Amino acid sequence: MKANPLVIVPPSLQDPAAEGALLGSMICDPTIIDEVSSSVGPDDFYRPEHRIIFDGIRDTFARFGSFDLVLLRNQLQHKLADVGGVEYLVKVAESTPSSANWPYYARIVQDASNRRRMIAAVHQAGQSLADGSISMDEVLAKLQEDLGSVQDMQATEAVWASEVEPKAIQWLWPNRFPMGMTSILAGEMKLGKSQIAMQMGAIVSRGRSWPDGAAGSGPGVF
Repeated sequence: MKANPLVIVPPSLQDPAAEGALLGSMICDPTIIDEVSSSVGPDDFYRPEHRIIFDGIRDTFARFGSFDLVLLRNQLQHKLADVGGVEYLVKVAESTPSSANWPYYARIVQDASNRRRMIAAVHQAGQSLADGSISMDEVLAKLQEDLGSVQDMQATEAVWASEVEPKAIQWLWPNRFPMGMTSILAGEMKLGKSQIAMQMGAIVSRGRSWPDGAAGSGPGVF
């Protein structure tokens, strides 16, 4: 059930930042596109331009088997004005540095969407009761059906740990800093954290070995 456009949606159920971060995660890591698509759909996005971009990402990946911003731009060439142009696509792509937190973004988007659906269902039931177009029993049945569909979306299927497929970790600095994941460089003030981060950037950009002797991955952008 789509949300009723006449229902006023409170700001707490609109999270453009989470929507943008989820789309940005899909753009920077196309390997998660199918997994994200199994968790959320276009109607879960509140902003119309995000629905268009979400569909564009899925269609581009399905069409080419690969993905980048140029392919997405071409896929959306007749809808670019509706999404804010190439500039907005770039802004979305840069909204998150990695895809590591995409499940968190997806939960925020889906939770807000389900709450909007519930509000719309209750609003529709109230309208039906007010105008007397259908009987109270029919109103209750329809409300239960709509709320039941939301409950089904909220349900989480349990998975045995033995059924979880392990994924190999790609390392930036072997056994220390993984790629595509969040790492924390922690310590007291004035102990050299910033210096270490700058040194890591220099090692990556020049393709040199790490301080422990581990081989670098070749020159690249840090």
